[in-house]
Amino acid sequence: MRKPIIGSMTARRLRWWLSSRVTTRRLPTIAALCWNVAGCSAPTSAGPGVKVIGVKPAASASSPAPPAPAQEVGPPPTLAISDFSLSANHVCALATNGEVWCWGANYVNQVSPANVDADTPVRIPLPLAATDVAVSRAESCALLSDGRRACWGSRDEFEFGMEIESSPRFQSLVPVLPANCGLTHAQELVCGGFNHLGVLGFPWDSHAKVEVDLPQRVVPLPGGVEQVALAGDLGCALVGPERKLFCWGNGWGCNGPKPVDSPQKVTALSGAGARICLLTTGGDVYQFTELPRPEIPPSPSCRDDEAARQPVAKIAEGATQVSCFAEPSAGCSMCSGCIVDQQQRVLCWDELGPHGVVSLDDEGGMHAKPNSDLDRARSRVPTLVEGVSHPKRIAAGDGFYCALMESGLLLCWGNNSRGQLGRGESRDLEEIPAEPAWPL
Repeated sequence: MRKPIIGSMTARRLRWWLSSRVTTRRLPTIAALCWNVAGCSAPTSAGPGVKVIGVKPAASASSPAPPAPAQEVGPPPTLAISDFSLSANHVCALATNGEVWCWGANYVNQVSPANVDADTPVRIPLPLAATDVAVSRAESCALLSDGRRACWGSRDEFEFGMEIESSPRFQSLVPVLPANCGLTHAQELVCGGFNHLGVLGFPWDSHAKVEVDLPQRVVPLPGGVEQVALAGDLGCALVGPERKLFCWGNGWGCNGPKPVDSPQKVTALSGAGARICLLTTGGDVYQFTELPRPEIPPSPSCRDDEAARQPVAKIAEGATQVSCFAEPSAGCSMCSGCIVDQQQRVLCWDELGPHGVVSLDDEGGMHAKPNSDLDRARSRVPTLVEGVSHPKRIAAGDGFYCALMESGLLLCWGNNSRGQLGRGESRDLEEIPAEPAWPL
């Protein structure tokens, strides 16, 4: 579902937004994209659809050389991808050569310092090759080959938002920020940052007027962490060789991780936005639903008792992979997500919200047509995605999706209002899966 962009915009900001969508649109040419001088590279071809004519000099005036046939120049070469990470509206991909490329929404420079959305991938000028990448709504991070982490985006006190840690700490990153988490070589989960309602796995100080920005430290879990997911104010991990499920945060443990009894043994976790999904050995997919919110919000408090714990709802069956996403307070039960079924087919959904799409009339007034219960129910049914099968990994953002194939090809589709598909243009929807337009 496309989220309304208008919101509470003033007429002046609306005119600026409309003009920026026109003036920042790029022509489909191939050019070197750089943030600084280091790492710039020249174009490798003249561009798609360009014909190159080669003519040899004439041997003599009486015997002119025949014209050479036109040679069709194909599209730019594909960049092989080893991993990727999605937020609500932007993507960062890790290439097999250690480069990191990002595209999509760029309102806090989480893609580039240009301060406009990037509808074509931009290469990030990292000092070393990267081994992992993780993003959230307002920030992007890469794990450098020496174990240090480099982040850019919402931390505007650094030059174009980039900060590089002074010492190595992590083996892999956890895509959740401003909570800065990662796994060490000893399989310890290390977290730091804003510990809202105990989401970092440490006790939450309910008496503090402003919650402390905690330094990085080890989350107290009883064993090595096999997998972890953090979303909204909830975190979960599979711990030890038996992959026992522990969760913490609002509804499960604002004083630290607690063991969770799931309907079946959990084999995989997925978390993004404000949702965490569980995949079981039987192929069933369960989702932690959002805790009900009171109409009048009380002072911040942690719901950490049996009656207030987050319920788990079954949302799909017969899955081998799952990815789910929800905006905080989105008003949807399933929001966006994908599964890979037993036949290795990809099925996705994008639940309609209750309020419909906001539109403007001729006099500048805003109107919204509510979505019916029937339409919302239909939008929750996973739908087969044509042209994608046997993916190595799938991921869902806010109504858009990407699948990484075993060949290293990255395919994306869905909402594209912020250029989050990397196709070189921004439009409401692109239903056909295709790779981003790599400007190589």
